[in-house]
Formats: sequence, structure tokens, C-alpha cells
Amino acid sequence: MRVLAVDRIAPEGIAYLREHGVEVDEPARPSRETLHARLPAYEGLITRSGTAVTAELLEHAPRLRIVGRAGVGIDNVDVEACIAAARS
Repeated sequence: MRVLAVDRIAPEGIAYLREHGVEVDEPARPSRETLHARLPAYEGLITRSGTAVTAELLEHAPRLRIVGRAGVGIDNVDVEACIAAARS
């Protein structure tokens, strides 16, 4: 599984994922255009509060199956858009 960590995540968390066979890429604060261009290659996305997971973002992620939110709350994740994307 390929995962894109778009916001800074604790190194221990990244190490844990890699130890369990997950390929994690950590671009340094990608621009919106760069993020949209890279997303089609990933099955997972990890964000904190710096990146909003919106319907527009999900349009660029046809293989995305998992959205992980590191931290507290999901105010930056459009849950309804995630559900709709999963159904399509």
C-alpha cells in the first residue's frame, strides 16, 4: 500500500507504518497542484489540520481507500465527500 503523508507526522508513526510494509511518501508541504498531481498513485492519505480533505481533493484520488487524520477532530475532513467517493 502506498500512503501520502501531506502534513508533518511524528517520525515514530511513519516508522511504524514502514515497519509494517506500508510505503509512505512525505512531500514537504506540497502545493495544491502538486498534491492533485500525486494523489492518483496512492491508496492512503494522512493529514493533520494543514490539509483539507474535500470533494475537490478526492476527485484527484481515484485509488484512495483510507484517509487518516493524525490528531484530534475531523473538522478538515469532509466525511460526506469521503463516503460518496467510496461509493463511486
